[in-house]
Amino acid sequence: MNVYFDTNVYTHINNRQYGLETAHIAKLVASIKRKKIKVYLGSTVLDETTSGLLSNPTDALSRLRLI
Repeated sequence: MNVYFDTNVYTHINNRQYGLETAHIAKLVASIKRKKIKVYLGSTVLDETTSGLLSNPTDALSRLRLI
């Protein structure tokens, strides 16, 4: 399965929002490692995330690590 996450999805994952729990994220990571899911990254996500370094560096760095 090929997926694309916009910036908001990375924020939701990073902040464990909307009912996301560590177990859900572990399943996602495991699926990526097993190559069942391929996450595509767009330049817009990187632009939005890196621009966040100025306004909220802690959050932006956390999202960059996640990406």
